[in-house]
Amino acid sequence: MSFLNQIKKNNFLLLHLFIVACIDIYLQFIPLTKIFSFEYSFVNAILLCFLSGIYFIAAYRKADDNFDRAFFKQRILLSYFFFLLLPALISIANSFFTIQCPLTDGLSFYLVITFPAVIVGASLGIISVSIFRRFSFLIFVILFLAVLSIPLFEFYFNPQIYFYNPVFGFYPGTIYDEGLGVNLHLIIYRILNLIYFGAVFFILYKRKILLHNLKKKLFFAAVLLTAVLFNYFSPAIGYSTTFSKLNDELNNKVETSHFIIHFPRHINRSMLKALCLTHEYYYTELSKFFGYEMNAKINSYIFYDNAQKKELIGTANADIAKPWLNCSFITLNSYEETLRHELAHCFSSKMGTGIFKVASGLNPALIEGIAVSADPFYDEHSIDFMAALAYKEGYKTNIENLFGGFSFYSNSSSVSYIYAGSFTKFLIQKYGIGKFKKYYSSNNFEASFGITFQNVEKKYYNFIDTLNYEFNPNEANYYYGYKSIFYKICPRYAAAQLEKAWQLYNDNEYTSADKIFTAINNLTENYPSLIGHAECLLKESKINGAINLLKSKIENFKKTSYYFNVELKLADSYFIYGETEKADSIYENIVRQNPTEALINLANLRLSLSGNKDILKIYLTGNDYDRFLLLKRLNEARYDYYSIPAMINLAKYFNIDYRIMSEVFTKPPETNNFSEIYAMYKISNYMFENLDFRNALKYASLSVHNNRDKDYDLIFKENYNKINWCNSNSSYIFASAKYNGHF
Repeated sequence: MSFLNQIKKNNFLLLHLFIVACIDIYLQFIPLTKIFSFEYSFVNAILLCFLSGIYFIAAYRKADDNFDRAFFKQRILLSYFFFLLLPALISIANSFFTIQCPLTDGLSFYLVITFPAVIVGASLGIISVSIFRRFSFLIFVILFLAVLSIPLFEFYFNPQIYFYNPVFGFYPGTIYDEGLGVNLHLIIYRILNLIYFGAVFFILYKRKILLHNLKKKLFFAAVLLTAVLFNYFSPAIGYSTTFSKLNDELNNKVETSHFIIHFPRHINRSMLKALCLTHEYYYTELSKFFGYEMNAKINSYIFYDNAQKKELIGTANADIAKPWLNCSFITLNSYEETLRHELAHCFSSKMGTGIFKVASGLNPALIEGIAVSADPFYDEHSIDFMAALAYKEGYKTNIENLFGGFSFYSNSSSVSYIYAGSFTKFLIQKYGIGKFKKYYSSNNFEASFGITFQNVEKKYYNFIDTLNYEFNPNEANYYYGYKSIFYKICPRYAAAQLEKAWQLYNDNEYTSADKIFTAINNLTENYPSLIGHAECLLKESKINGAINLLKSKIENFKKTSYYFNVELKLADSYFIYGETEKADSIYENIVRQNPTEALINLANLRLSLSGNKDILKIYLTGNDYDRFLLLKRLNEARYDYYSIPAMINLAKYFNIDYRIMSEVFTKPPETNNFSEIYAMYKISNYMFENLDFRNALKYASLSVHNNRDKDYDLIFKENYNKINWCNSNSSYIFASAKYNGHF
């Protein structure tokens, strides 16, 4: 009888295919899975692994002991072929009518992620039949869930947030980093999966090999031992990260009164001491905020750069904490912005619930809200200012929905974090931390506060309306004009290709890089690819081409956070081309638009340098070290306040000796306008990191006492208080610290 006739009679196969079709059609209406890419392959790997195991058991049990094995094998293989073909056809067909992301990207994920999952499912199915045929379905479900749940144990006990698993191949992490592609490491892992599970299936299918019961027991013992050994050695070959591995990589540590700080050897002694002081200062402030101290020392892991952090724990751009492990994971260059926030997550574990010691119901608005309110700054602005800016300039959200479920992730991350933090801060200030702790641990608002959510929400908006700040729509667009990941086009493909293109650019292969940037630009409105394309044109001396490109695309970024950076790049291109008046006009327009202090400084710096065309051209076309030397010379005679933040960042990047830099800051400072005051704040922070407390306090005091911008009052005062506290307590902290035996 032909196979097609068998299909007609095989209702069980048709039922499986119907289930696959229904689920995959539904996936076409979910933002991330409607694209033929990683998420779609990931979901189908789990689905097909399960169904392939169930189908094999059903077919095997239905056959008698003397069935035709050759025909059975053909039937199984063709059935699995349809299992794999159907999801791919559904997604590819949908892509022709909706979003046409490159099929090669989707196929690579599908072949490496989904295809091996069917073999894994079949292998688990035949193992289940071989163990106990009568209860094979139950055994399969137990085995499937056991294999699938391995990442839960890794996530809970290990520092990592990435996972390799036989069922779904790879999961990049609980923090969404867009960049992901099929690499050699993943391919090797899936080949190992195929060899292992394929060998198990082959040996059990050729059952004559295991006629004796003893041989079968020895075989299953060998199968289990192989799996255990692989998991044991997986940290050494890069498929998991244990704390032992992490401690070997970050093999220096210093122990203070409340922390064990792990760090790489690249960190110099002054920065390390500043880190110790900052940790202890934040501990003191967080203890006041939460009303309690921690029972044990917090392990703080400091990574040298994002690449090291991504390799070891799975996320490059985001700093994280695992409250149930009492650990935080921070990149060195972002510690000022994120350390207090991540330590707040550790503190919140004492009022958390469940095995993860977080908010009841895993409510993300509560989890992040408490951390943001405990570290009430966002890019140096107060979170109440940021919330009022969003609200009054049209970036609104339903706060009850934000705290009521997972709509937290449907907004851009900045909108969700700011509203969650500001509203949490309002609750704590109005009703006290005690009632909020009850809310955090119960997720029941009315039982905790004795009032309806709607009532408090109205009071919160009344509070926001009373905040007397100056609001600027351009600033709102800069901070909130981002798309949620759910609304981006081909995000995985674009991010992976961008990483490849920028690597080619850094290797001076501008033509090859430009081809990739151009391809991404043709696919989606992508700011990094636009800037990359323009940079390649500039490097190839096609300056007019870069200008025309930026002019043609800039309106696509109107009312987004990227618009002002495109403006700046267009102005730079005009200046390099020799059209200095057009360049100056755009620089002046950026200053008038006032999107953010950083961009104002960059535009004003260019305006201050434009009087000497040769100097500005060196600044725009030179490398980072050229820029540092130019800015240092610029500030030696007299301060150029607009250039100071950039000069300090470059000095830190190149690890310039502080004694050299301190000579630049010997001139009497001025505090006539905000840019001068802001520069004093930046200088004080730089001096603190180099343990020059006396001068740091002087400059911090100047920023506090001369500031006339209400929004910056909090961050300037916080900076002064931190330096003053660290100066007063440094002797005790350094004396009690243990740095590999000496500090």
